[in-house]
Amino acid sequence: MTAGTIYRYYANKEDMLKAVIQESYERTYLEGDQLFAQFRGTGPELLAEVIRAWWRLVGSTRLSGLPKLMIAEAANFPELAQFHREAVIERGEGYIARAIEYGIARGEFRPLPVDIAVKVVCAPVVMAMIWRHAPLPCNAGDLDIERYLDEVIHTLIQGLAVRPAGSNPER
Repeated sequence: MTAGTIYRYYANKEDMLKAVIQESYERTYLEGDQLFAQFRGTGPELLAEVIRAWWRLVGSTRLSGLPKLMIAEAANFPELAQFHREAVIERGEGYIARAIEYGIARGEFRPLPVDIAVKVVCAPVVMAMIWRHAPLPCNAGDLDIERYLDEVIHTLIQGLAVRPAGSNPER
């Protein structure tokens, strides 16, 4: 195939990258939708499963380089960055929001602003993805990702937990 053949199917490199991103995430979306359709456990179990599935399907793959690329190139390719926000970030955040809302509805997580909680949940996982692709000394070195995710999940679930009577509901 020649370079010109690609432009029969895509108007430009951005459109080609959009198609690659969309196709690359299809499996993630299918598994995410299946997880929610079949899940019958607790809110903490669901949140843990969503985080672990995210790492398995994205964080441990070559797709984990995408956040670093988008951060670096967003100013140069704002349309592509907006596409990534809508096609990848918002959809992924939607899964996290659904897991948090599930836990709140079951009385397992305290009522809280879900939009902010989503950012808190996503940040440590996205950071681990960036570390995977950062050069020394900016990366996390020999981080044991399973131990790291265990601690992230434990810390997040403790922070989301319903507070005992008499505790400060604001914190």
